[in-house]
Amino acid sequence: MDKSDNLVSVIVPVFMAENYLDKCIHGIVSQSYDNIEIILIDDCSRDKSYAICEKYKSLDNRIIVSRNPLNLGVSKSRNIGISMSKGKYVLFVDSDDYIDTNYVHTLVQDQLKTKSDLIIASVCYVKGMNRNYTKLENKTFNPKLNESDLMYLIKENVFGYVHNKLFLRDIIKKNGIKFESKTLFEDQKFVIEYIKFCSSISIDSTIYYNYVNNESSAMNNLPNSYLELCEENYKDLASLFPKGYSDFNIYKNKYVISCAENFFLNALKRNSFINFKNLMI
Repeated sequence: MDKSDNLVSVIVPVFMAENYLDKCIHGIVSQSYDNIEIILIDDCSRDKSYAICEKYKSLDNRIIVSRNPLNLGVSKSRNIGISMSKGKYVLFVDSDDYIDTNYVHTLVQDQLKTKSDLIIASVCYVKGMNRNYTKLENKTFNPKLNESDLMYLIKENVFGYVHNKLFLRDIIKKNGIKFESKTLFEDQKFVIEYIKFCSSISIDSTIYYNYVNNESSAMNNLPNSYLELCEENYKDLASLFPKGYSDFNIYKNKYVISCAENFFLNALKRNSFINFKNLMI
């Protein structure tokens, strides 16, 4: 088998990440699975991010660096990365996160063993010195036949991000799946569209993606249109299930409460107590 058959394209959108980027890129170039191409898309950063990308490019010929002429946002940057990719597999890593040494190897071996269209890892949420491990259940299932397993992924918020997943590039390219330029939920929209073309999904509970809680992230700075975006997102999730599916109808109440909690907690963080009180009048 030609080595290029199992090439993994690791796509990293980069914007103003100089404080995290060294750790992120070092974790990728240090993978035990070395059959990778690393595509760094700098989104017109004003800090030292682009210089850091160029430094690593000069040290490792597997690294490709592209710089947007103006700030395009994470969705368009990822789409550019997809268009540049050549691998059988596509893996997304955010520039403030990092992956452990055997991360890529484990996901590729899972795919070769199960032949699944999507491989999902567990997640470790990192905030300072604190680590919160969200361990998923090991399972392989057909999302078109096993609504309960699909519902499990929704309840665990697995659809909310692309970074703990190994995708097949052929499915992305043949079906024209792209990231939409949305303020929020662009990851979830991409995952939902991708899953519609999957016949098998596998979860590995033994490997973790390290997600760093960054105060400047979109989920920590919700837009005023957040509740409208939540409603749109709910409709996207519902499109995966038969109309009237009982478990999803039960989930709807929890979803509404969760969205409301996020909205008000975020408002509290962004406004003083007095300003928040004025909002409630």
